Amino acid sequence: MIETAAGLILRTRPLTETSLIVHWLTPTLGRLATVAKGARRANSPFRGKLDLFYLADFSFSRSRRSELHTLREASLRQTHSRLREDLGLLQQACYCTALVEQSTEMETPLAGVFELMTGLLGQLVAGPLHEPRGARDGPLSLSLSPSEGERVPKAGEGAVHGPEVRQRAVEAPQATTIFAFELKLLTDLGLKPDLDQSNLNPGTKQLVKALAEKDWPVVARLKPTAAQAAELGRFLHGFLIYHLGRIPKGREAAAGLRP
Repeated sequence: MIETAAGLILRTRPLTETSLIVHWLTPTLGRLATVAKGARRANSPFRGKLDLFYLADFSFSRSRRSELHTLREASLRQTHSRLREDLGLLQQACYCTALVEQSTEMETPLAGVFELMTGLLGQLVAGPLHEPRGARDGPLSLSLSPSEGERVPKAGEGAVHGPEVRQRAVEAPQATTIFAFELKLLTDLGLKPDLDQSNLNPGTKQLVKALAEKDWPVVARLKPTAAQAAELGRFLHGFLIYHLGRIPKGREAAAGLRP
């Protein structure tokens, strides 16, 4: 029986000299693997339709013996071409994909995760993550001064101190995007952090709430302080390891925190 679905391509890899394995993320069928027979031939009907982060409608024949099904047709909706022009954007998308693959099961409905992933890609290709100064609405600031409760990280806590850390926060707004994706994914999987049980500062707790609940255009305008970004980065690092066992490679590069 032939089934149809809308899906986002998370990964591709060669199977033979002419065939390709395509890993999809779909809302109703979850993560799904198909083999596109002959897709690597120059005259294949799949040519130009199967690549990383392409969004497409597709049909497939389900295998009775394995989780590798046969792809029949694919019709492109969106290619997210800007990801191929910007290494930083591609790193963010790849890290988030690895996190989804690590935290979800194959062939289990993932409507929320599909919406989250397509929303992320839409935001990445739409333009700068932070609007320039002077934009109509301006950046949303969640900063608290130390006198209002902001705890400045101490030496040895994994943060960079002084002007260097503030410069990083300004030059790496992608950290906000990565932290937002992690929080939204955890929430969708039923692993939302209990802020009442955490030692996060009030300003960082406010940031967590905004990143987890606001849509991507609002997230793109959030501008946490350097101390908040450092504290939240450490908190999520430990939280992900505790619940998932490990963190996929590439988190620091995706978040722009690698020296």
